[in-house]
Amino acid sequence: FGEWEMGLTDLIVSDLVLDRDLRDAFPDSVGDGLARLRLSGPVGMQGTVGFTGGPGAKPETRWNLDFDMEDLRVECGVVFEHARGQVTLMGAAGRRGLVCDGVLNLDSVFFRKHHLVNVNGPIRFDDKNLYVGSQATEQQRRRIPQSVRARALGGSLTVDAKIAANHGDMNLDVGLESADLRNISREFDFRRSDVNGKTSITASLSGKASDPETWRGGGVVRLWDADLYESPFMVRLLSVLKNARFDKSTFSRSNMDYRVEGDRIVFDRVTLEGPIRLQGRGELTRQRQLDMNFYVELLDEKRQLPIFRPLAMGANKNALSIRVTGTLDEPIIEKQPFPDLNRGLQEIFDESGSRDSAGRARSGR
Repeated sequence: FGEWEMGLTDLIVSDLVLDRDLRDAFPDSVGDGLARLRLSGPVGMQGTVGFTGGPGAKPETRWNLDFDMEDLRVECGVVFEHARGQVTLMGAAGRRGLVCDGVLNLDSVFFRKHHLVNVNGPIRFDDKNLYVGSQATEQQRRRIPQSVRARALGGSLTVDAKIAANHGDMNLDVGLESADLRNISREFDFRRSDVNGKTSITASLSGKASDPETWRGGGVVRLWDADLYESPFMVRLLSVLKNARFDKSTFSRSNMDYRVEGDRIVFDRVTLEGPIRLQGRGELTRQRQLDMNFYVELLDEKRQLPIFRPLAMGANKNALSIRVTGTLDEPIIEKQPFPDLNRGLQEIFDESGSRDSAGRARSGR
């Protein structure tokens, strides 16, 4: 026999189930690739498929297919569920292995319990890896990188990733812009779900996609127009200030630089802006356990509350250290005034002034 070629054009299939029998009907490289993706759920398929072969040559398969899905589950190192929308796949498999480029155009999909909508962008997968966003366009040697984009948590999400198909090792870059703190609080089961404000988050992570204990990386968090003072954490943190009253707009901005080390999030810098500035660092575990230290800075006179103004001149830049332990919902606050703190500043902090006065009376000083 000589070389041969067969093509299927205008192929239309409804309620296609990508089970083992169908995977076994494909060439090994295609079947193995479908098996690693672990697709489950019926899909509709239309497009073209071609096959070529010859004496002693491994058959090659080419395809250009559109898939319509209504409730598809995909496992590719991470799990995506209830996918609805369309995916276009164009690729080939044969003696050179498997290479497939795709375009996502999903109306809706769930990652863990988080709902993503309007998911659009490039993907690529081969025998070893799944490439998402700019990782895919780099493999395609395109000049302009393109991320996968979606709407999530009331904001705009970008994703770029490389995930090993066999063992799930990943390199992931995520950006979330102008997300709604109310939505985030609800989806992540925070005690308060009525918090207002906006946030932008960047994260660069590596590790096994399915095992957060292996994750390493970091990023930046920005908050603005946020009613931070009403959160249980800030109420406790600012409760060490006596006679100082704060309205909802007092603390509305924050910036954080963080690192991820397995189950710990290490904050190298936390800044909370208000009539005073709180600078901090420490860590938060996935069990919501806190271990942080904050330092109070007095700001310029125009931004200070009246109670602080007489103290600004001559006061130390870092006038008070505040230790925070416990949990994010039930923080334990311990204030640690510096030894050279003057009496006037000490009286701002609840109980500290009365304790010091009583001690001096007993000692006769």
